[in-house]
Amino acid sequence: MNKALINFCAMFVLIMMFVFAYYYDRQNLKPYVAHANQENSPNDRNLYEKLLLGKNIRYLVLGDSIGQSDGAGSDQGKWFNGLDKQLRDAYKGVAFHDIVATGGAVTFGGWIDYLTHLKHPDGYDMVILCFGQNDQGDSLERFQESYEALVRQIMHDYPLAEIVTLIENSLSSEAFAVTIKSVSTHYDLLNVDLRKAFKESGKLYSTLTDDGVHPNTEGYDYYTKSIYKTIASKYSSQPATRNPFPITRLYDGSKLFESGRRLTNWENAEGFKITSKGVLGTAGSSIEQTFTGSLIGIEKWADVTGGKYRVFIDGKLINEFNNRAPFRVNWENLISDDLDKGTHKIRIEVPSNEAGTIQIASIITN
Repeated sequence: MNKALINFCAMFVLIMMFVFAYYYDRQNLKPYVAHANQENSPNDRNLYEKLLLGKNIRYLVLGDSIGQSDGAGSDQGKWFNGLDKQLRDAYKGVAFHDIVATGGAVTFGGWIDYLTHLKHPDGYDMVILCFGQNDQGDSLERFQESYEALVRQIMHDYPLAEIVTLIENSLSSEAFAVTIKSVSTHYDLLNVDLRKAFKESGKLYSTLTDDGVHPNTEGYDYYTKSIYKTIASKYSSQPATRNPFPITRLYDGSKLFESGRRLTNWENAEGFKITSKGVLGTAGSSIEQTFTGSLIGIEKWADVTGGKYRVFIDGKLINEFNNRAPFRVNWENLISDDLDKGTHKIRIEVPSNEAGTIQIASIITN
């Protein structure tokens, strides 16, 4: 056979193989990057499409002290900084994060913080929820309702965003862990159980946390690795998408949390001083506020100078509360979620023998 003809045939075969490989590759990528070939804005792509294309991503962390990596020995030891690095090394794009977390926070506080937080104008590709440890001291039903409501609100606001739910290493109540897993399954979220990660590490629990609750730098490394591994596992599946937003709710009471607002329309202040950061009261002080809603909570500042106060709704004593804490912190507590729809009045009274100072930032209702 003519040498030129042989060379031509060989070149033709190579070209056809390249065309076939390219076509095959693009066809197999189609389910995975449904928007990648379209002239859409970056916000039209989900987390996994952006990772595939090496694009920058932004995520939000909502949580408690573990959410903000309390206990880490350095900035490099914080789990979200480690996650940023692993995502950048693996997918080339830069990961930016916003942290909205408070030491001692419960899900109710995360819910109202999320609703009133000034969010990034570009939105979020992922939201990581880190609650449960502090909720154990409250009602399981309230946790279930506020946790589901928070998830539903995030899904409504950012339908393309991945949501990662963490079961903290120190969560001892199985009922609360089951709630997080159930919500994650129902809404097709990524769930990461750090109790399991700590157990499977082969190391003593005491070597991964210095106080029995907050991980140390080594403990937070398991947070980083576990979250990254879960994201990478879904990235490798095709298509990496989430199921449609389910209409049905797991907990009917989550309807109470479809909206939320902070109110500071104080009235009838007797002894309370109104400041830019809320109201300050000492022994014998009282203050009121009228609101419309079916639930009521209080946003307070707590520190070593805090003390006890009583809360009345429509003239009925609900309970006595305390805003004393070993460090200064802003907390939100749900007071009641079974009020009749309509107008109510909350009254806060400081006992006449109270030595501490009460600082209330706002009331919270729906």
